[in-house]
Amino acid sequence: TLGDLDDPQRLSLDQQFFHCTASGDPIVVTGFDDDAKRQVLYERYRKRYGLSRTPYDHLSPSVSELFRSPLILALVAEIYGAQNQGETGRAIPRELNYVDVFGQLKEKRLKSARYLVPAGSRRDAIEDELRECLQMFSTLLYERMIEDPDGDPRDYVAIEQTTRGQLAKFSADREDRQITPLRALREIGLITSKVVAEVDYYGRRTTGKAYTFFHDRYAEYELAAVYRTDAVLGMLTKGVARDEAALGAIAKSIEALVVSSTAFPVLSGALDYWFDMNRFANRNDISPLVALCNQLSLSESGSVRFKASHTLTGFVLRDLLPAKKLYKSAFSLGGFALRIDLARALGESWPGVSRD
Repeated sequence: TLGDLDDPQRLSLDQQFFHCTASGDPIVVTGFDDDAKRQVLYERYRKRYGLSRTPYDHLSPSVSELFRSPLILALVAEIYGAQNQGETGRAIPRELNYVDVFGQLKEKRLKSARYLVPAGSRRDAIEDELRECLQMFSTLLYERMIEDPDGDPRDYVAIEQTTRGQLAKFSADREDRQITPLRALREIGLITSKVVAEVDYYGRRTTGKAYTFFHDRYAEYELAAVYRTDAVLGMLTKGVARDEAALGAIAKSIEALVVSSTAFPVLSGALDYWFDMNRFANRNDISPLVALCNQLSLSESGSVRFKASHTLTGFVLRDLLPAKKLYKSAFSLGGFALRIDLARALGESWPGVSRD
């Protein structure tokens, strides 16, 4: 199946690896936009993977909406389902661990790209090319959004922007490759095209074509990798957390991102992934994150304080940390303002937080 089937220059598919009609055209899976159809599909996976603890009507709307894509449903079932037939899987939380979901989705899609190129050295190298292209695309998308948040929407990359700068080498046709990396990312569905409003040379309103990620949640996942670079936030190590100036600089940058997220919510959503990357890198020692949230809890912005407390609470809601571990650390190391905000976030998240 391909993402841009309306493209007259689409590749002919190798029927050994793709489901096609007798004439060679791809069989299109359009997704499950209807809630009733998604429930039927979910019940099949629920039975197969032992997800008896989570009936469909117990799923949060943000989770069930993701199941428009059967592939994402399959990934969630693999993550939370039973390892062996006949066993009972874990309950699906109201907030998914999106790092796992989209991390696995990305790997599966990148591996499938191997079959878009002939066997040989390029097939072996295509995954690395696509990873580099994703990094460049994410960086450009980030720059587009922070360039002028109060102006026109910039949560996309115009097609002409992909033909110059660092993305040019990923979009230019070459004799030694059948498909460009940017085109391959479109074919495997990580990047999609959209129609956007534009103004032409004479000031007349018109439309154009642009690229963006296939889902906002996935965009947040890729943007978090941009945040990890030293040019944006870097990584929050224990050493950085002890450096008051360095910690203050990160807090100031996060405040700016939260402000910009008023126009582009994915900038705030990406912070959740960045926090989780730091939790994982510090092996579940959240003392550096608590130190950062202490700084954020002193902000004059209610949105920034809300982000700090609810991001920490999200570790429990997504089943990433036991509630006792999170609150013991946060309430023993956190300042008065953060403890008050966490208590409020706990009340607002109830009953998503375990009684334990």
